[in-house]
Amino acid sequence: MLTAFRGLDGVASFGADSAGLTSGNVATPLADGALIVDRAGVNLDNQPIAPDHVVGTLYADRDAREWLATQGCG
Repeated sequence: MLTAFRGLDGVASFGADSAGLTSGNVATPLADGALIVDRAGVNLDNQPIAPDHVVGTLYADRDAREWLATQGCG
């Protein structure tokens, strides 16, 4: 799910690196040889994804709410 939102305007992630399983466990070529990649064309096969804002788990919710407030939400 994380890869669907990466690179969109008005979207940010908070916390720590993902476990590396956000895009599937194996990159399997499609019939035309294409691979599923993120919006920037990066193949994330089994690679951790760093959040936009690195924060401890205890503060991720708070920091995300503060960020949302700066975006006109909340």
